[in-house]
Amino acid sequence: MRKQIFKQNKNEGFTLVEILVGVSIFVLVTSTAVGLIMTSIQSQRKAIAIQEAQENGRYLLQFMAKEIRMSQVNTLDGQTQILNIDHSDFGNIIYRITNGQVLRNNQPISSDNIQVDGWFYIDGRSEDDYQQPKVTITLKIEKTGQKSEEATSIILQTTTSQRNLDLD
Repeated sequence: MRKQIFKQNKNEGFTLVEILVGVSIFVLVTSTAVGLIMTSIQSQRKAIAIQEAQENGRYLLQFMAKEIRMSQVNTLDGQTQILNIDHSDFGNIIYRITNGQVLRNNQPISSDNIQVDGWFYIDGRSEDDYQQPKVTITLKIEKTGQKSEEATSIILQTTTSQRNLDLD
């Protein structure tokens, strides 16, 4: 019988260097994937916060603009945080921007999860001027959140005028 020339090595396995290289590659790929997922989640939270701020701001602007169009503006020309109008159905209405809220006859109409700051700019409503008054509403909407990516700030503006001709 012939003797085997080659002996099989019974200590087969991975060397320490091979294991370290494999673990390093695994950690690198895993940390990259987790980083991408976290960035995606933060971007989604930011987009949702911006969307909520825009929805709240658009609601406020449309609500006030609709009532202004159906009213007579009593506030004189200039920049103010108080707007006084006489609505054809609801009588005298006073809008006030104060303490981070928009108030309509001292009742808040803005959401609790936003802070509002802004101004009403009235043009064409001086005592001896017979122009049709225009009201420009500028609002800075700040959405607060528990995480930094949930906080956002936007500025919205609209201009409207009353439909009632003020020819008196």
